[in-house]
Amino acid sequence: MTLEIPESEKPKEEDTRQTERIIAQAICKENIIRTLRETDEFCLFQNGVFIRGREANTRIHAFVTGVAEILVFYDTKGIKKHYSLSISRQNMILEFIRTETYCNMTEFDTDSTIINIENGLYYLHGIDGMVKNPEYDPAIPVDPEFPHNNPQWIIGTVHFKEHKNSPGDDVYKSFIQFPVKYNSEAECMEIDSFLSDVFGFDAVPLIYEMIGYFLYGTVEHQKAFIIHGPPASGKTTFIQLLMRFFEGKKYGSLISQLRLQSLSGKFQIIKTKGKILNIWDDLPKSKIGISDMFRLIVTNNVLSGRVKYVVDNVSWYNRCKLLFTCNTLPPTEKDMGDQFWRRWILESCFCEFKTKNKMTADDESNPNIKVKKPHILDKICTSNEFSGLLNKALQAYKRLYERDGFPKEWDDVERLKGLWQIDINPVKLFLDEC
Repeated sequence: MTLEIPESEKPKEEDTRQTERIIAQAICKENIIRTLRETDEFCLFQNGVFIRGREANTRIHAFVTGVAEILVFYDTKGIKKHYSLSISRQNMILEFIRTETYCNMTEFDTDSTIINIENGLYYLHGIDGMVKNPEYDPAIPVDPEFPHNNPQWIIGTVHFKEHKNSPGDDVYKSFIQFPVKYNSEAECMEIDSFLSDVFGFDAVPLIYEMIGYFLYGTVEHQKAFIIHGPPASGKTTFIQLLMRFFEGKKYGSLISQLRLQSLSGKFQIIKTKGKILNIWDDLPKSKIGISDMFRLIVTNNVLSGRVKYVVDNVSWYNRCKLLFTCNTLPPTEKDMGDQFWRRWILESCFCEFKTKNKMTADDESNPNIKVKKPHILDKICTSNEFSGLLNKALQAYKRLYERDGFPKEWDDVERLKGLWQIDINPVKLFLDEC
């Protein structure tokens, strides 16, 4: 296969960059490419989402090399000449691609009600589209004079649309895609059972609301989450479930891992850019207080931070929620006001899980000790279970939206203070404050 440039388009002596411009335009025509003005970073649309960083850069360089290898000229005598790609010519082509494709970082993931998943886009509030007519009767023959009397499709509310991948399509600019497929019929019975064992049956709907909030594209409800309980109570397994559900095998792509006590460190807030969740499993026992960075991440829809080797601050839409786990809740600074307490939602794990061969007779009669199920992650982290979990989280989000907030039992400041203080060692707290 060759890409031929006729004599009429052959670069003239006064414009030696014309060939490189033609190559850049050909690549942009066949691919959906964007370049971020803030960082000069290439972004390449693949399977419904824009990839960036080293992967996008490598693929675009490969496009340049591939086109250069098949490019030939014909001079005035009809002699074929192959294009020779030097480093300077390659850099020139890449610069033309940048010039053609510049856009702002704030143009991505702008609609908080769109959830980008593996096989399409889910619209939380729905959009107008064609849906199957529930009253359609295939037994009724089509009347040529009144063809619309028994339509198979009618205009209605559509919640899910499959991805578009053609360069000519007006694609949704998104960096965030969850590695799960939408299937409206899927269930997650194994996950239901696991969550009931860890948090208790009554708390499961609230856990699904928390996961639904993680899917949602803003920090509208301004809450951070702490899960606490004794060792071997299922906290870490729950964290691993969330990480596999939100990231799949691309660890670190959508989840940051920053300690609560280190959020105010230099260049820390930028690590939440493009993340949907910050998780830290097993918080240390050092004191915590309300910091500016904690407040900004929990409450601000737009964040700004410094990137190494970039002069100006970078701004982005914030959708990163904070989730922490611990065995014992960390002590707090003195005189923490409601501005601290009302940011938190606290959930407890009461049971301890043991393998069957390590359980004693007393353990078997203790309702707070349960048999640890072997290979539990393999059972709950399947494609079908994740599709069912997505359905449960979407249903839970609708409850959260209609209620305009979390349930009262999760939004009671005085209750939270009491639970927190009960969990803290009162003797150690007294000695620390003296």
